[in-house]
Amino acid sequence: MQRAKDAEGVQQKMIGMTREQIFTCMGLPKRKGIEGSTEIWSYKSGNDHSEKTKSSASLGAKKSIAQSAITDTFSAAIGAGEDVYEKRFCVIDVIMTNGIVRTVNYSGPTGGFLTEDEQCAYATRNCM
Repeated sequence: MQRAKDAEGVQQKMIGMTREQIFTCMGLPKRKGIEGSTEIWSYKSGNDHSEKTKSSASLGAKKSIAQSAITDTFSAAIGAGEDVYEKRFCVIDVIMTNGIVRTVNYSGPTGGFLTEDEQCAYATRNCM
């Protein structure tokens, strides 16, 4: 739960930071987009935690490997009654105008019911 609180706090703290400060605390972005004076730096964050969500028998159909790759959900084994796991991660989009952070967005399966955004803390912890 502490990581979730940290991720929420740093999200607000990063607003107003400079491009250089973001680079110093988060490093090189995984992706970068520029349109005029607006830049979006994207980072992927997480600890590769996977959580059992349900058995595939209760899904009514097995997921193929291709389907699993698309949804980031995978089966632990092949056959009826397998366990299905959801991998948690966070995509962090840092949106800057004229080199100053205006917005920080978190997306993806970032945590559980009480730990929303916990996976975002791994990449943002040095910005606190």
